[in-house]
Amino acid sequence: AADISKCSRFSDMGVVELVQSCRGLKYLDISRLAVTDNSLTVIGNTQRELEVLLMSGCPRITSAGVMAVMEGSDGLGCQFTLRRLAFNDCANVDKDTYEWCKRRLNPDAQLAQV
Repeated sequence: AADISKCSRFSDMGVVELVQSCRGLKYLDISRLAVTDNSLTVIGNTQRELEVLLMSGCPRITSAGVMAVMEGSDGLGCQFTLRRLAFNDCANVDKDTYEWCKRRLNPDAQLAQV
Protein backbone atom coordinates (compact mmCIF):
# COMPACT_ATOMS: atom_id res chain seq x y z
CA ALA A 1 0.00 0.00 0.00
CA ALA A 2 1.19 3.48 -0.80
CA ASP A 3 -0.60 6.65 0.25
CA ILE A 4 1.43 9.55 -1.02
CA SER A 5 -1.52 11.94 -1.32
CA LYS A 6 -0.19 14.15 1.46
CA CYS A 7 3.28 14.40 -0.13
CA SER A 8 2.58 17.51 -2.17
CA ARG A 9 6.09 17.62 -3.60
CA PHE A 10 5.77 14.22 -5.23
CA SER A 11 6.10 14.69 -8.98
CA ASP A 12 5.63 12.47 -11.99
CA MET A 13 9.20 11.29 -11.62
CA GLY A 14 8.62 10.27 -8.02
CA VAL A 15 5.42 8.38 -8.81
CA VAL A 16 7.05 6.66 -11.79
CA GLU A 17 10.03 5.58 -9.67
CA LEU A 18 7.72 4.34 -6.91
CA VAL A 19 5.50 2.21 -9.13
CA GLN A 20 8.41 0.83 -11.14
CA SER A 21 10.27 -0.26 -8.03
CA CYS A 22 7.23 -1.45 -6.03
CA ARG A 23 5.48 -3.87 -8.34
CA GLY A 24 2.49 -5.69 -6.94
CA LEU A 25 0.94 -2.73 -5.12
CA LYS A 26 -2.65 -3.34 -4.04
CA TYR A 27 -3.44 0.24 -2.93
CA LEU A 28 -2.20 3.54 -4.35
CA ASP A 29 -3.43 7.02 -3.40
CA ILE A 30 -2.02 9.85 -5.51
CA SER A 31 -4.92 12.25 -4.87
CA ARG A 32 -4.26 15.97 -5.08
CA LEU A 33 -0.79 15.54 -6.58
CA ALA A 34 0.37 17.45 -9.65
CA VAL A 35 0.98 14.25 -11.59
CA THR A 36 0.25 13.87 -15.29
CA ASP A 37 -0.88 11.16 -17.67
CA ASN A 38 2.73 9.95 -17.76
CA SER A 39 2.37 8.58 -14.22
CA LEU A 40 -0.94 6.95 -15.08
CA THR A 41 0.55 5.28 -18.15
CA VAL A 42 3.34 3.76 -16.06
CA ILE A 43 0.84 2.61 -13.42
CA GLY A 44 -1.24 0.92 -16.12
CA ASN A 45 1.84 -0.81 -17.52
CA THR A 46 3.35 -2.00 -14.24
CA GLN A 47 0.68 -2.51 -11.58
CA ARG A 48 -1.24 -5.62 -12.57
CA GLU A 49 -2.44 -6.42 -9.03
CA LEU A 50 -3.73 -2.96 -8.09
CA GLU A 51 -7.10 -3.11 -6.34
CA VAL A 52 -7.53 0.51 -5.21
CA LEU A 53 -6.42 3.59 -7.13
CA LEU A 54 -7.36 7.00 -5.76
CA MET A 55 -6.45 10.00 -7.87
CA SER A 56 -9.11 12.57 -7.03
CA GLY A 57 -8.27 16.23 -7.32
CA CYS A 58 -5.36 15.74 -9.73
CA PRO A 59 -5.63 18.80 -11.98
CA ARG A 60 -3.18 17.64 -14.64
CA ILE A 61 -4.53 14.20 -15.50
CA THR A 62 -6.83 13.73 -18.49
CA SER A 63 -9.26 11.17 -19.81
CA ALA A 64 -6.42 9.66 -21.86
CA GLY A 65 -4.44 9.02 -18.67
CA VAL A 66 -7.36 7.30 -16.96
CA MET A 67 -7.78 5.08 -20.02
CA ALA A 68 -4.05 4.30 -19.95
CA VAL A 69 -4.36 3.09 -16.34
CA MET A 70 -7.27 0.89 -17.27
CA GLU A 71 -5.82 -0.67 -20.42
CA GLY A 72 -2.05 -0.31 -20.24
CA SER A 73 -0.07 -0.55 -23.47
CA ASP A 74 -1.13 -4.15 -23.99
CA GLY A 75 -4.85 -3.95 -23.27
CA LEU A 76 -4.51 -5.42 -19.77
CA GLY A 77 -3.72 -2.53 -17.45
CA CYS A 78 -5.53 -2.47 -14.10
CA GLN A 79 -9.09 -2.96 -15.33
CA PHE A 80 -9.33 -6.59 -14.25
CA THR A 81 -8.02 -6.12 -10.70
CA LEU A 82 -9.38 -2.72 -9.65
CA ARG A 83 -12.09 -2.87 -7.00
CA ARG A 84 -12.13 0.86 -6.30
CA LEU A 85 -11.27 3.74 -8.64
CA ALA A 86 -11.68 7.44 -7.88
CA PHE A 87 -10.88 10.35 -10.16
CA ASN A 88 -13.48 12.88 -9.07
CA ASP A 89 -12.58 16.59 -9.06
CA CYS A 90 -10.22 16.13 -12.00
CA ALA A 91 -11.08 19.00 -14.36
CA ASN A 92 -9.68 17.32 -17.48
CA VAL A 93 -11.52 14.01 -17.07
CA ASP A 94 -15.00 13.99 -18.56
CA LYS A 95 -18.24 12.12 -17.85
CA ASP A 96 -17.71 9.92 -20.93
CA THR A 97 -14.56 8.55 -19.30
CA TYR A 98 -16.55 7.66 -16.19
CA GLU A 99 -19.03 5.70 -18.34
CA TRP A 100 -16.17 4.07 -20.28
CA CYS A 101 -14.54 2.89 -17.01
CA LYS A 102 -17.87 1.69 -15.65
CA ARG A 103 -18.30 -0.62 -18.65
CA ARG A 104 -14.82 -2.12 -18.21
CA LEU A 105 -14.55 -2.56 -14.45
CA ASN A 106 -15.92 -5.59 -12.64
CA PRO A 107 -19.61 -5.01 -11.77
CA ASP A 108 -18.85 -5.01 -8.04
CA ALA A 109 -16.11 -2.35 -8.33
CA GLN A 110 -16.63 1.09 -6.78
CA LEU A 111 -16.22 4.01 -9.14
CA ALA A 112 -16.35 7.54 -7.75
CA GLN A 113 -18.60 9.95 -9.62
CA VAL A 114 -16.97 12.62 -11.77
